[in-house]
Amino acid sequence: MKSNFLLTLALLCISTVLYGQDVERYQQKLFGVTEQWHSFQYPLENFQLSKSNLSDVRILKKNSNLTYQEVPYILNILSKKDHTQNIAFTLVNQSKKNSRYYYTYKVPENTTLNEIRLEIQNQNYDWRVEAEGSHNQTEWFSIAENSRILSIKTDDTEFEYNTLTFPTINYAYIRLSIDSDDKKPNISRTFITNNAPSLGVLNSYKIQRVHYETHTERKQSVLTFFTEFPVPVSELSLDFDTKADFYRPFSISYLTDSLETDKGIRYVYRHLTTGILNSRETSVTTFSPIITNGFKLIIRNYDNQPLNFSSVLASGPAYELLARFIGSGDYYLSYGDKSLHKPKYDINYFKDSIPDSVSSISVDEDREVISKEAETKPLGFLDNSLLLWLVLGSGILLLGWFSFKMMK
Repeated sequence: MKSNFLLTLALLCISTVLYGQDVERYQQKLFGVTEQWHSFQYPLENFQLSKSNLSDVRILKKNSNLTYQEVPYILNILSKKDHTQNIAFTLVNQSKKNSRYYYTYKVPENTTLNEIRLEIQNQNYDWRVEAEGSHNQTEWFSIAENSRILSIKTDDTEFEYNTLTFPTINYAYIRLSIDSDDKKPNISRTFITNNAPSLGVLNSYKIQRVHYETHTERKQSVLTFFTEFPVPVSELSLDFDTKADFYRPFSISYLTDSLETDKGIRYVYRHLTTGILNSRETSVTTFSPIITNGFKLIIRNYDNQPLNFSSVLASGPAYELLARFIGSGDYYLSYGDKSLHKPKYDINYFKDSIPDSVSSISVDEDREVISKEAETKPLGFLDNSLLLWLVLGSGILLLGWFSFKMMK
């Protein structure tokens, strides 16, 4: 009975020491802390060392007794959020001259706009449109010339493009003219809008590897590309050097893992989104930010010639940490401890108390690989490293002695 007790005590001592051993994490020093509130952008290089949801990220103040104090922060994703303002208008005139149909709209004074979108009930059309602006309906100025709107509807394809975009203008009257020889445009609704520029912050990433190939038997082309390391991506811009008009469905998947096999590296992808590539719109696809370093794009060519791929650009929002600091001292950005969960801070409930303007601070480029001591040690007298090794050695000797006794 006594032997079992001593054996249990030895195992407890060893487990306590091991529990108190260090857990690897990373930290970078913060410079420029002079106020209570500061902000800084999370370094892009850190995403590859952090958990995917950044729940391991902490801001720590190093105290004089070499302990750390946690600093509360708010994580802001600076995504682009386009603001669209719908403009009220009145249709004041409709007319026809030869093969052109005219539509005149009156908009409020001192109103700016940069887009007109039409809802048209006709199907399978290909029309040219001109837009003009005037202050008095006497003198007209060109806004958009020879723009194209079209509709394609077949058994396996349904596509419409009825949008005119142009630089921001300010006219009291807007006139559209549509050239249609065969039938009158049946416009059910018109939307006149002003799209304000976004206040988000986008980072553009360098593409390291690109591979584009066509599988004739499957009637599809596959584009794969990779960034240098995992980064938050929310926008892909594609460019194709193809002169003819095209309309191609596509799907996008993002890289989640890679496996070593006898045949080489096997990449594992997860479906992200689908869309249409067409010659009438810029090939920009947006989605919620995901952290990855690879994408696969599959284009359905049907019976058409493959598109001539030119380039791809990946972009994503900056991640900002807005923190409430605790006086002067040494502060560090800490991350990489996979055992941590997402922190919960009071400041998330009192965002109205945060100053409207806060100054930015910088993050040291040098990354320190350190060890995080366990916050809780069941035996308080084990704070001394010498005692730790004595206990560990004693435990090993006890285990050896008990093993010897059991063998006898």
